[in-house]
Amino acid sequence: MKKRRLLSCALSLSLALTSVSASVFALSFNDVDNDATVSWAKSAITQMTEAGYIKGYEDGTFKPYRAISKMECLLLMSRMLGAEEDDYADIAAAAKSMYSATVAKYNTSYTNELCFLLYTGILTENDLVDYASTANANTELLRYQAAILMAKLLGAGTEAKNFTAAKATYADDAKIPANAKSYVEYVTKQGIMNGMDKDASGNPQFSPTTSLTRAQMATLLARMIDKIDKMTYTGTIDSLDLDNNTISIDRDGDVSDRTLNADTVARQDGKALSL
Repeated sequence: MKKRRLLSCALSLSLALTSVSASVFALSFNDVDNDATVSWAKSAITQMTEAGYIKGYEDGTFKPYRAISKMECLLLMSRMLGAEEDDYADIAAAAKSMYSATVAKYNTSYTNELCFLLYTGILTENDLVDYASTANANTELLRYQAAILMAKLLGAGTEAKNFTAAKATYADDAKIPANAKSYVEYVTKQGIMNGMDKDASGNPQFSPTTSLTRAQMATLLARMIDKIDKMTYTGTIDSLDLDNNTISIDRDGDVSDRTLNADTVARQDGKALSL
């Protein structure tokens, strides 16, 4: 079952559910088409660039082996959730109104995108310190950090944080920071990330402190497509049933139930509601 996450509500409620941009033209890149070592990522790169989530360079290259920065990852996450789409313009405007002062502390050119991620509950201000501050924004994103962000992009930050695996999946588990272990296991179970290589005994290794490349990022995003569904869902709250984790939303007399989870975020007039 797909996870649903309430995005916002300003006398209304917006629900994150589904949709993927349809590709209408094919993009190609010299350093992808002519490099056999990138063949494993070619379809993902094509899919994600055609959808407009990740972009190539003006010289016609993609630079698949270039490390992606923390800020670049946040921008991609915001695009995946619709920050640049007309259907989400009202949410983007409300997000900027609510969080522009907060984001202004970070001296960034990406105010709209960061406000959107804060408003939708994907990031907290503590996350901005780690990923968007002057000291960190342009540093390379490491694989264990990508695991944390992908879990949050799935709307499963709380579930991933509390996830417990029967036993460690990776031989280099001891090298994974303690605060990231549950996230790594969670995204592995979800089929989003997997091992980089194997040790001398043939056991998979996660390589947590290796930088994530643009080709790898495109692959992660392609895997996320089937797991992130989004669409705006607007209406007034009719009732709330916490015993069954459901909220009833009235859309002009048509009442329907939506499922809540630990990462559900609802807002009224821009202010967070306590569900």
